[in-house]
Amino acid sequence: MLDKLTIDDFENLIDHDVTLRFGDNEQAGRVVEVTRRGEKPPQGRQPFSIVIESGPNDGYWPQGTHVMVHPDHGDLALFMVPLGPGEHGMRYEIAIN
Repeated sequence: MLDKLTIDDFENLIDHDVTLRFGDNEQAGRVVEVTRRGEKPPQGRQPFSIVIESGPNDGYWPQGTHVMVHPDHGDLALFMVPLGPGEHGMRYEIAIN
């Protein structure tokens, strides 16, 4: 499933809320940025990244594979890296190549 996702599956989520699952903990997040990365290879998809800002909490979740619930594609286990605090909570980046 993940190998079929493209930037088009996420661009329409900018400024929309999604559910994030960090182990047994669930919280709201907002897609704040979707960015094309590098050149699209002749065979394959355009690399891109997604930045999600989680709701306010007392800390952050470490980098690792966590779940984002996509409204059309359901539970997606994605590798998330904390970027630091944003305006409304911790920011996480997901890179898809």
